[in-house]
Amino acid sequence: MSQNPNEYAEMIDRLANGYREAQVVLTANRLGVFPLLESGPKTVGEMAQWLHVTQRGLRILCDALVALGLLQKVGERYENGEAAKQCLLPSSTASKSAILLHNARLYERWGKLYRVLKTGQP
Repeated sequence: MSQNPNEYAEMIDRLANGYREAQVVLTANRLGVFPLLESGPKTVGEMAQWLHVTQRGLRILCDALVALGLLQKVGERYENGEAAKQCLLPSSTASKSAILLHNARLYERWGKLYRVLKTGQP
């Protein structure tokens, strides 16, 4: 049984746009957002100072993490959601933090796939 064109279109959209969610998670992990919040909720200003990033950019990143269910926002403060507590803290026994750092490096390489195919050069 074949799917209707709308289902295929949705599948293609998911495949082609998955990089956005991946980049949000990989960047937050690389910056150290999750361990920074391990000690408790913080404002964007407090986090930006520790992470040496702009407040505007960090607010956008944190709001995206809220939308993904990895952070929670209480008033003006952000805190780790349950998934982040369980899997994104280096201190957690189920931590994925190290493999996500590795995946961030692979992500950069996969971003060169088109050029590699066109030129034959790595």
